[in-house]
Amino acid sequence: MFQWIRTHVALFLERYASIGECHDSAQQISREHEDFATAAMNTYVNVNHIMTVAKRLLETGNYGRQQIQNVATRLEQDWQLFSKALDTRGAVLNLSVNFHYKANLYLSNVEEWTRRCAAANEPQPSQTRDVGELEAQIHQHQLLMDSVTQAYSEVREIDRRTTHSCGLC
Repeated sequence: MFQWIRTHVALFLERYASIGECHDSAQQISREHEDFATAAMNTYVNVNHIMTVAKRLLETGNYGRQQIQNVATRLEQDWQLFSKALDTRGAVLNLSVNFHYKANLYLSNVEEWTRRCAAANEPQPSQTRDVGELEAQIHQHQLLMDSVTQAYSEVREIDRRTTHSCGLC
């Protein structure tokens, strides 16, 4: 069991820092990680069985009590570390997928936001503007600004959480 954990930790660490360079690659890496995690978690049945047998041996006062206790404790600790690392990587990959999605959404809106700003600044055929028209235009600018700010804030927050989760800051 220790060999299985070591082998799979090595496989896991080979791709640990890879979180995707775009939305599609982040999704692909996330799916691969989910498959890997599912296969790894299926092994927990074996770990649990070993822990149950160790507990029974300890209860019967087996002559190798201390060694059984040491091995069982080490196995449980190794498994918990591996399981926690799988969960952490899954969370980071979910943040990466979210970041790329929100960043793409933000970038896809830039052209529309630019067009709306330019259209609002174009002179109208009639140079006379009443107060209502100006207030409506101010309101439109405020809505546009709110939209841009919200989209930027969402992308920035996901970026911050991803960077923090990866231990880069």
